[in-house]
Amino acid sequence: MKTIGSAMLVMGSLLSVLCSAEQTATLTSVADTGLRDASNTYGSDPYMYIYGASNVYHMGYVRFDLRSLDIHTVVNAQLVMTVSGGAPRNDNLTTGRFAAYGLDNAAGNTPQDWNEAVLNKGNTGLEVNWADGGGTMDFSRIINLDANDGAGTTESIAGGTYHTGTTMTLTGQPLVDFLQSRVDDNGLATFIIRQRDGGGRGYGLATRENPEHSYRPALQITYVPANSPRATDPWPKDGDTITGQMLSRLSWKGWGIDRYDVWFGPGDADETTYQSLLTKIAVIDNPDRDVSAFIPQQMLPLAAPQHYTWVVEGYESDELHSAAIWQFSVSERGRIMENLGRGVVATCSASNQAFISWRLLGTDPEDIAFNLYRKVGDGNPIRVNSTPLTGGTNYQDTGISFTQPISYFVRPVISGQELEASGAFTLAANTPVQPCVVVPLSGGDTDQIHFVWVGDLTGDGEYDFVVDRLNWQGCPQKLEAFTRDGTRLWVVNLGPNSTDTYNIEPGSATIDVGHWDGVTVYDLDCDGKAEVVIRTANGVTFGDGSTLVHSNNNVQFISVLDGMTGAERARIQIPTDYIADGPMAAQMGIGYLNGRTPSIIASMKNRIGSGAFNMMICAWDFDGQSLTQKWKWNRDSGNYHDGHNIRIVDVTGDGRDEIGHIGFMLKGDGT
Repeated sequence: MKTIGSAMLVMGSLLSVLCSAEQTATLTSVADTGLRDASNTYGSDPYMYIYGASNVYHMGYVRFDLRSLDIHTVVNAQLVMTVSGGAPRNDNLTTGRFAAYGLDNAAGNTPQDWNEAVLNKGNTGLEVNWADGGGTMDFSRIINLDANDGAGTTESIAGGTYHTGTTMTLTGQPLVDFLQSRVDDNGLATFIIRQRDGGGRGYGLATRENPEHSYRPALQITYVPANSPRATDPWPKDGDTITGQMLSRLSWKGWGIDRYDVWFGPGDADETTYQSLLTKIAVIDNPDRDVSAFIPQQMLPLAAPQHYTWVVEGYESDELHSAAIWQFSVSERGRIMENLGRGVVATCSASNQAFISWRLLGTDPEDIAFNLYRKVGDGNPIRVNSTPLTGGTNYQDTGISFTQPISYFVRPVISGQELEASGAFTLAANTPVQPCVVVPLSGGDTDQIHFVWVGDLTGDGEYDFVVDRLNWQGCPQKLEAFTRDGTRLWVVNLGPNSTDTYNIEPGSATIDVGHWDGVTVYDLDCDGKAEVVIRTANGVTFGDGSTLVHSNNNVQFISVLDGMTGAERARIQIPTDYIADGPMAAQMGIGYLNGRTPSIIASMKNRIGSGAFNMMICAWDFDGQSLTQKWKWNRDSGNYHDGHNIRIVDVTGDGRDEIGHIGFMLKGDGT
């Protein structure tokens, strides 16, 4: 990483220190006192007395001087107060007995440069009304840092109950924001300590005069110095190696700058070449502290393996102040996922309105927005929304007439730039009011449809349909495929071993009874067209008319079918560990167990007589030609509780999926 400025170039090890930016310091209070009455002062005492009852409160004032640190931005902080002993009362201490507030700079408040030698209840400002209940806080004049009041801070008490050396530690964003406000003013920060719950309880907190140095009030503050680089803490980190398909944004910490210009591209670039070798991808005006720039969609997914350089230029009043240069490498492309479009659909939801929805993709950035367009008849498209749509992927379009065909499509908006249009969905003229999109299935079976699976069978980027056909009168089940407009592609007859529909122990080719499915649809070989995966057995006839033949009706297989024809492309036998107890029912799914390519998962069970159940989970890979078993896991006598469904998700955050049942989780390697 390098940082360049308008007047200097900083490189090497010194640069890495400078660009880490954040520094941490611990300050001791410069003034502190306990306020007990309107005439006496206690600024020289080694403790401040914190007491609360129904009609009297004694409080502490503590001031820190932040000016010596040359702070530009406060990043984190914690206030630490310590019980000293020696107070008139030394009662048990709980979170309700300690509250902290920040003194605002409002007119009429105690000035920030108050003198501990003279401050008492008689000369404080308007932040406390001592006549009301013995000391009521005016929350319009102070910053509430009390965790018990839900201000977002974290309050912890080491020791739990009173003893000398017990510490009260306060952290959180409200504390950071209060200190930042004091930095931006005069650098003096005053805290007011109060016993919140009353009850006639009190204790002493050490002051800066306490002989035990470790007990004195302390403020640990992490900050960015005013003279530091204005872009730090990059993500990806400088020198990182990542899997890049899911990377869609670059982020960093920023401060004290009017504008950032962001450059990005493949290869190496330095301070003399980046403007000619890289592409400017973003201009960010008036940035917040947490800043990010989206990688343009036309650059995604990132190539692999590949080295990338990115530069963040910081401008003040249109003059270059500094530029940070970072680099990272992409080792592989990450998950190879389905190449899907936006899936725009629309319905006539009322006589003069349409409901439109579309798909959010897994690679979309979090703050993506959309523009929705309407085209009536042969007219030109008109944008429906006045500002880009955020927070959802649906819209209710009102005040329209259905006398002509109406088409809708969307354009994503990323970093203020409108991208290419999606495919369009057309509502025919005089479309009736209906709550859903109706897809008539042409030429299909008439048996009941129980489940529908979606997948891009045709390769056009939109979902088609696979449906089951269940006959409960002892006839074989079927599986049918249709394009998204309802055109029938093929049918698979599951044969005589699908006629047993007992949901506890179904036939070896039976699908979709009880909580079992036995079918899933996904693009397994990543060629842009989805395959159909099904558990099969003797007697299944595929979409091309071929039939699976085996002498043992209990032997089962995993078959991968061509999504367009229903022909069997590959087959592998399911392990027969428990075949003595009959065929196994299956729940099926897809998981990225290696973090890159999809695998087939099946959780299967059969029953030992009328008693306990055998359980087996297997994973297989399909390479476009054949199936291979990845691993097998048997529950046997282990105490692993399953439920009526499985979840396949990356719970560890390493990019590889795990397989979860209700009472246990398997790693991607089957352990």
